Amino acid sequence: MSAAASIIHQFGHPGEVVELFEQPIPEPGAGEVVVQMQRSVINPSDLITISGAYRSRIALPFQPGYEGTGVVVACGDGVTYPAVGTQVLPIGLPGSWSTYKLTPAQWCIPVSEGLSLEQAATLYVNPATAWLMLHDRARVQPGMRVVISAGASEIGRMLIRLLNQVGIEPVVTVRRRSSLPRLQGLALETVLFTEAPDFDHALQPGSVDLLLDAVGGEVGMALARCLKPGGHLIHYGLLSGQPLAADLPLQLSGVTFELFVLRHWIHQAEKSSIHALFRTLESLMLAGTVSSNIDSVFQLADIHKAFKRIDDPDRDGKVLLDLM
Repeated sequence: MSAAASIIHQFGHPGEVVELFEQPIPEPGAGEVVVQMQRSVINPSDLITISGAYRSRIALPFQPGYEGTGVVVACGDGVTYPAVGTQVLPIGLPGSWSTYKLTPAQWCIPVSEGLSLEQAATLYVNPATAWLMLHDRARVQPGMRVVISAGASEIGRMLIRLLNQVGIEPVVTVRRRSSLPRLQGLALETVLFTEAPDFDHALQPGSVDLLLDAVGGEVGMALARCLKPGGHLIHYGLLSGQPLAADLPLQLSGVTFELFVLRHWIHQAEKSSIHALFRTLESLMLAGTVSSNIDSVFQLADIHKAFKRIDDPDRDGKVLLDLM
């Protein structure tokens, strides 16, 4: 038997380089399981990887997709958990834009029956990144002045809700005024529009404790210059396609600069800490704190239509793949 899978043989625009092919259903080896994927997410980080931004650490051919949920359908020798029939998040390795994913059993996180497929599929990348940046890296405290770039994004809104829980009303940036409806109901200090000239003049230099930057480029640099001595910059995305200046840590004397990569935390943490994190995230997901809007769901065969939807400025939320 065979199943559908996605692959790239060269870097470039996803609509041009992502291919679908038929591959045999994998057989698990010792310590491995096969997960029949049900829903997978197309994240900006996936598209940036496919573009070649991280080509120095990605070997080709490459099977994309870091986030999704499915059911264990086969276990290799020595695997006692998760058992066949368990709903899991297979984290830590790519390959989720495929009907079946072969993965080490130790990287499977069991999912509560209380979560829908859409909730389970989106429980990993954004929620874990948001929670860890705030509570593991920055250790946010009431009274801190926080700035979030791309505040109307799915992860931006998660960060705002998590900050609101500790009494912080952050400053956020958005590109356009049309994004304002997505921020309704959230407690904010102010909204800055990055397409406006000198958008950063509303922030005084040395007035910001923490910057969470997913944009990079000129926007990220302008915001970074507003950090206090002793402030903290966490850079975790590259939505502009432009990196921050290589000498930024030297420019910002006394500021802690940190590049947050979820994969690094996941591969360095104790497994008990990872499972504890997901128990926390499940509770927050059920409460709506780290939930995502779902814009649309496409069959894997229509993945190129999904890419076009992602580029649509009217999109509101995550684009998922239905792999069932």
